[in-house]
Amino acid sequence: MKNISNLSGINESHFDLLKGIDPNITSEIKRLITSNLNDFKSLISTNIASSEYQSYLTSLDKFINTELITDLQNNLIPLASHITTTKNTFELKEENLRSFLRDYLTRPNTTQNQKENVNKLYSLYLKKINDYKSLSGFTGSATSPFEDPMMDDFDNLLRTVSNKYLFDIYKKLYNPITKGVMKKIILDLRGNRGGAIADFRVFTERFITRQGDWGYQRTKEGNGRFNYSPWISISAKPHKFALTKDIPIVILIDELSLSMAEYSTMMIKSLKNNVTIIGDNSGGGTAGTFITDIYNGGNLSNNDYIAFYTPLMAFKNIDGEVIENIGITPDKKVVPTQEEVNQFLTSFIAPAFNAALKVSK
Repeated sequence: MKNISNLSGINESHFDLLKGIDPNITSEIKRLITSNLNDFKSLISTNIASSEYQSYLTSLDKFINTELITDLQNNLIPLASHITTTKNTFELKEENLRSFLRDYLTRPNTTQNQKENVNKLYSLYLKKINDYKSLSGFTGSATSPFEDPMMDDFDNLLRTVSNKYLFDIYKKLYNPITKGVMKKIILDLRGNRGGAIADFRVFTERFITRQGDWGYQRTKEGNGRFNYSPWISISAKPHKFALTKDIPIVILIDELSLSMAEYSTMMIKSLKNNVTIIGDNSGGGTAGTFITDIYNGGNLSNNDYIAFYTPLMAFKNIDGEVIENIGITPDKKVVPTQEEVNQFLTSFIAPAFNAALKVSK
C-alpha cells in the first residue's frame, strides 16, 4: 500500500454543479463529500501505520523467500480483522452521504436538471475514490451512481482468510515439496478441461526436475492456407521451489482432460523421470483458444448470435507427434468396466486411482 494523504480532493469548481440548490443542501453535500474523501485517505494511512499491516509485510517478505505459509496466515487473520473495522467505519459515513443524496433526489420540488447535476457530482466523487484506491494499491470497480465504493475493497484479502483451501495447498502440497518430505504424488487431472497458461509458472513447473523442451508449436502468420510460422520448441525450467527429489509421480487423465491439463501432463512426463500416466486417452485439445483475435485465431464474433472459437496454434509433443483430437496415450490404460459404472449408483469405485496407488508404492 502507498500513502495518499497528499492527494487532492475534488476541484472546488466542480461544486458549481450545485448552484441553484438550497444553500443548506449545497453546504451539507459539500461537507459530506469533502469529509468522506479525507476520511478515505485517513483510512489508508491508518491501515499502513497499523502494527497488523507491518507484521503482515514482514511475514510476506518471508513467504516470498521461502513460501512457508504459516506465519503469513497467522498475520493475515489480525490484519483482516483490523481492515474490516476500518472498512465498516468508512461505510457508515458513505451511507450517510448516499442517504442524504437519495432523500434530496426524491423530493418533489427537485428539478430534473438538479438531479442530473447531483448525479454528475457524485460520479466525480466515485471517480476520485477509485483513483485513491488505485494509487494507494487497493482495487475497486464502483462506477454507477450510488453504488457503495467500498464494495470491492479488501474483499480479496478477507476471502483469502476465509477460504482455508488457499492455505492448504501450500501446507499440504507446496511446502512438503519444498522441504523434500513428499514421498510420492498423484495428480488427478481427470475431467480437467484446462485453464490459464500462467499455471505453468505457479503450479506445473513445481513437478519437474530438469530444464528442457517438452513440445513444439507454430502459429498462423497470415490468412493464406500455408501461412504458418516455423515449428518453435516450448521449454520449461523447474520452479524456484520445485521438487528436490526424483519421487514417483502418477498423473490420472481421461477423455475430458484437455488443453492445460494435457500440456501439464506432457511437460511433467518430458522433464522428469519416474512419471506414469494412467487412465484413458485425453481429449486432444492442444490447439489453444483465446477470448480475443490473436495470432490469426481465437474468438471471432460479428454479432450477438454467432461466435467462432478458432485455434491459435498447432502443437506437437516432444516426439514430434500431433495429438490434436487424438490425445495423450496413457502408460497404463485403466477404463471403468460397465459393471463398475453400474456400481457408481450405490458406491464409488476408482479403478484408475487404485492403479495409481499400486504404481506409486
